Amino acid sequence: MPAMSKRDCGLILFDVASSKKSELLNGLLKFASFRWFMNSKSIYRLILVNSAQTQNDRKYPNIYTTDLDDFDPKLIVQEIENMQPGKSNWVDALRLAIYHLEEAVEMRGIVTLQLIFFTSFDSNITPAFDETAISGVINSINKYEQMYLYFIGPDVTLPFAITSQSSVPKCMKELQINKSNQNLVVAHRIVTNVKNAIMCNTKIGTPHLLITFKNNQGSQPWKIPFTFGSKLSIPAITTKIIRKDISLKLFSPMQRTYVKTLADNREVQVDEADIVRGLIRHGKFLKIDETQFKIETERCFEIMGFTEKKFLPETYMKGDDTFYVLPNGASKDGFQAFTHLVKILHETGKYAVGKRIYATNNKARYFVLIPKVDFVPKCFIMTALPYADFLVPHKVETPLQPKEKLKQDDFHRFFKSLIIENKDCKAGISLGPTMMMDIYQQKVIDAAAKKKVRREDFDLESLDVCDHESVVDNKFLENLRTTWPVRSMDSPTKR
Repeated sequence: MPAMSKRDCGLILFDVASSKKSELLNGLLKFASFRWFMNSKSIYRLILVNSAQTQNDRKYPNIYTTDLDDFDPKLIVQEIENMQPGKSNWVDALRLAIYHLEEAVEMRGIVTLQLIFFTSFDSNITPAFDETAISGVINSINKYEQMYLYFIGPDVTLPFAITSQSSVPKCMKELQINKSNQNLVVAHRIVTNVKNAIMCNTKIGTPHLLITFKNNQGSQPWKIPFTFGSKLSIPAITTKIIRKDISLKLFSPMQRTYVKTLADNREVQVDEADIVRGLIRHGKFLKIDETQFKIETERCFEIMGFTEKKFLPETYMKGDDTFYVLPNGASKDGFQAFTHLVKILHETGKYAVGKRIYATNNKARYFVLIPKVDFVPKCFIMTALPYADFLVPHKVETPLQPKEKLKQDDFHRFFKSLIIENKDCKAGISLGPTMMMDIYQQKVIDAAAKKKVRREDFDLESLDVCDHESVVDNKFLENLRTTWPVRSMDSPTKR
């Protein structure tokens, strides 16, 4: 059976009563066009919030679930422009979206469940907030490792450039918002309490963070529980965090045909049907059936035992693959058993040794599970154990001499101001290279989207994020220039 294609599943909420409706529609059009022209296998559904009409499974007023079963940008634009505005509770819209996403949790091949809300959170449309409903939204999203939340469109300011997914939680906590807007205050509370959530303006969010801030296709959770013996089983989620680099393969465009020949006479061709496979032992040919070497195994994650951590120094842990083994939040009892196991192993100074068979009829691989009680949630870091032939003697590193403290002159301050992770960065960049799409790719999307919807009134280019969003005066650079010698070009010297 071929492997299930990897894809995302998303619920898109769109605020049709937003004061920035045109900008939000431009952003949604860019994202929809990107998915459409990729011929993506991903599944998305559109729900209109603050709509004049009501149509949804939960009977929430003024929330309209569209009948679009294809992520066609042209149909999306028509659906949004034809809907008149109303007034609804956007927290109810989140609850409705979570309800539909939960139906897709067990679908095979799903990498990320995306809950995307295009809204400006206008202060003139402030619903009555229910604390129970808000807490329910936070808890429901946190229950699923693959569920991500996006608020796209509010006027908020990022405190520093987002360079990786790991920098998002800190960025969201320090997010600068208008605290007089109750909608933004509640939304910020939700974002800071959800593990995988972000709030940003339309320019940064679409399609950049909608594409880069999610699970990678190669790192979707592996949900096989680990077992002890034949009776005890604890739910777990395994996610790859480090993998070895894949070598580049160059394929020739020429088509080649292959033939079988005799080893001692290349002129004699042999048909595939006449080939008998086997081994020569003691001068005799032994015919071998291919099924004799077939591995018959079932996928499993078995804890084989425990060992003192002193028997597994870090120098042994240099296998190709490294994983997080996380508790499965879908089971409350399983979550407690998992975290208790991590705590006990940490307190006793032990590691777990496990056998993992990724898929049916695959070879077994052996790993060590290292308890991490300081992580949230408590979990294991799992790394492959090497075979004996790969082990090398320990080497003791010679202590390095303390480095001389650099002089903080204009030269060093200038280069420090170019590091985008620093708060003093002068480059004016909102996203790091790995968190944004190529600027030329954006231009292709803009042109393709306009051609698809046959409209020239969309200003998609205004949402393109450039390498440098703004040019800030850098006094360090100006001071540095004055120290550089000026070369005279009147009489150039040849060398």
